[in-house]
Amino acid sequence: GYHSSKYITPVGLSVMRWWQLPASMTKNGKPGDKVPFLCEILAGGASSGGPQYKVTPKVTGKEEMEAVVGENCTNVVLEAVKRAIKIMNPSEQVVEFQIRRTIHCGMNFFGMMSKTLRMMIQRLPNAARCEAFSHWNIDRPPVPEPDQATLQARAARRAMGLRLPEGIQATELDSKCDGATCNVCQLSEEWEDNQFTQCDKCGLLVHMNCYGVTEVPDGKLWMCAVCQLGLDRPPPCAVCPVIGGAMKPTDNGQYCHVACAMWVPELSFGDADIMEPIVGCDKIIKARSKLTCKICRQPYGAPIQ
Repeated sequence: GYHSSKYITPVGLSVMRWWQLPASMTKNGKPGDKVPFLCEILAGGASSGGPQYKVTPKVTGKEEMEAVVGENCTNVVLEAVKRAIKIMNPSEQVVEFQIRRTIHCGMNFFGMMSKTLRMMIQRLPNAARCEAFSHWNIDRPPVPEPDQATLQARAARRAMGLRLPEGIQATELDSKCDGATCNVCQLSEEWEDNQFTQCDKCGLLVHMNCYGVTEVPDGKLWMCAVCQLGLDRPPPCAVCPVIGGAMKPTDNGQYCHVACAMWVPELSFGDADIMEPIVGCDKIIKARSKLTCKICRQPYGAPIQ
């Protein structure tokens, strides 16, 4: 589930919270009316790989206010409170930092500072699988060994949040790399002990030995490592701006083209048979990332001199 070292944020959590404009922030020196807010945690933060937060002001007798939805919890709460103030106290001119000072943080507004709520969340089934979470209010349950589906879901969430650095333009896969040639070695021949295999989802064509496929699919469904993530778009390569192609996971949570791993001296394969994970990204000399590639004309990744 979605979690950090401090919070477990279960999808489906719904709490009603009340907020009141303090007397110190009103013109007449009296506290404002209490306003109820429905706070919900939703799935599917597209850019960060985390949850979405939804806050709906519930103002009785006033015009219906639209819910605020976003991936930054505190910003969502601030926007919802500002909308409520505009309806309940239209004459008040309250600046954002004053509201922020009363709210402190969005997670507090969602009740995550409540020990009772935290303990209830920590007792949910599979809470022990939140390995990064460390602020337990109960004895931490034993952590079960993750099954394959859990590992795959984690990999998908990590990959969803991967982006090229700001200013680097994605380069589409060269069309001549497609078709009847291996996406890794660019050869069109196949051999009895090194046959072609093709991804049943994206159509990627590779030699078995070029991609670490140890068993012939023989009519069974076979998908490349990227398509197994179930994402709408491939994650970026850790060492080049080309999007798509034959990629494998790295040992630091990124993805890299198999061909890139073969060309970059610092990179290698943790398991030579299945050709993953790709290791050594942390060993690439940082100065090389500032060199401009003569092909894509961008300073990114690991240009080779």
